[in-house]
Amino acid sequence: MALDLSLGLGQGIARQAGGLEAKSDREFIATNLNYGQWIGDIQISGKAGYLIAKEIYKDSTTFGRVNAGTAAKNQIQQLNLGIEAGYWMNGVMPYVGLAYTQDVQIKTAVTDNSWDKDAFLLKAGVNFLSIASQVTGGISYTEELSRRSAKNATLMGNLNFKF
Repeated sequence: MALDLSLGLGQGIARQAGGLEAKSDREFIATNLNYGQWIGDIQISGKAGYLIAKEIYKDSTTFGRVNAGTAAKNQIQQLNLGIEAGYWMNGVMPYVGLAYTQDVQIKTAVTDNSWDKDAFLLKAGVNFLSIASQVTGGISYTEELSRRSAKNATLMGNLNFKF
């Protein structure tokens, strides 16, 4: 078992046609409890996590002129539970997973009661591990299911070099 804590800070700029621009500051904190168990060449892993994230937009501008009263703040607190199973094949590990996510609390600048508070996520991917060449990587596809008002699918890759 492992417990981790992650913190993050960021800044963003949303630009739209007609010279509209909005700058934002973002921050998050997340904690996860992870569990892993090997059964022969099969790895079973589980995860429970909690995320708190905030995004604060300053007043937008149009061609540099401030649009007063357009500042906004979005917040979310989210619970995540998941399980994955992978099969080790001499440096390559394909895996599948199922997760559940629940938006415990959402506060947005726009009131919208149509947002579904929970969803299931299906995940499939493959990891590549080479201790000899000190390179690891992977590719994964995740699709969020069961939300009526939102769709989310992610294709993600990573490559890691030890130096």
